[in-house]
Amino acid sequence: MINIKQKHIFAIIGIALFSWMIYTQFFASREELKFIDHYHFDKILHFLGGIMITGVAIRYRGLSKVSALILLILLGVGWEIFEVLFLSDVRDFYEKFYQYWLNDTLGDIMAGIIGGLCYAVFCKIYIRDSIFQRNNA
Repeated sequence: MINIKQKHIFAIIGIALFSWMIYTQFFASREELKFIDHYHFDKILHFLGGIMITGVAIRYRGLSKVSALILLILLGVGWEIFEVLFLSDVRDFYEKFYQYWLNDTLGDIMAGIIGGLCYAVFCKIYIRDSIFQRNNA
């Protein structure tokens, strides 16, 4: 059902996302975080996260593309709420710069959705197997 190359791609994306979280939470200096924020490098990771979540939902769980994208949106919004509730630096940022935080958060969610849409379109164009035929029926 899922080939080895796709498993490796999902594993690489997962390791990259996890490494990014560890680096930004525990090792990045304030200057590095400002640089990351200024150039929106986190959007790349949200895009990759959208690909991974949608890919896993479709390929491993057999969800339809629409269900996978709804799941992606719910997880994206849930993640942003989690950050505000449980990460003090994000909460401080939210309280001091609400409009900037809102724009950044919406950009994060949109980057994830775009990643998920790219995966769904890729599946529609390039991958034709029983999962997609079953889910599209």
